[in-house]
Amino acid sequence: MNGGWCDDSRAQRMRRQVFVGGLHVNASVGDVVRHVVAACGRRPQDVFLQRGRSGASAGFAYVELASVEDAAAVVGAGLPPLAGRPLVVAWRRPPRPRS
Repeated sequence: MNGGWCDDSRAQRMRRQVFVGGLHVNASVGDVVRHVVAACGRRPQDVFLQRGRSGASAGFAYVELASVEDAAAVVGAGLPPLAGRPLVVAWRRPPRPRS
């Protein structure tokens, strides 16, 4: 899924992204997309499922929505548990500068 990477600046895209934590290690991008649509009626533009250095799931993803309003709706409503695991939903924070 690539929701127009070239069309928007990175800062604009990050404002439409939410953090979803608590994902099961076997959760897929498709699982996250289906869960957000079912719970909030908003279809993600992109899902960035994070992995550790070993390639295993880090247990969280960044979900990009079509608009800041859609992202706010997801953050405001939250998400119900997925695969029996409670999820944490919050606005994405800017990355920390590397030193």
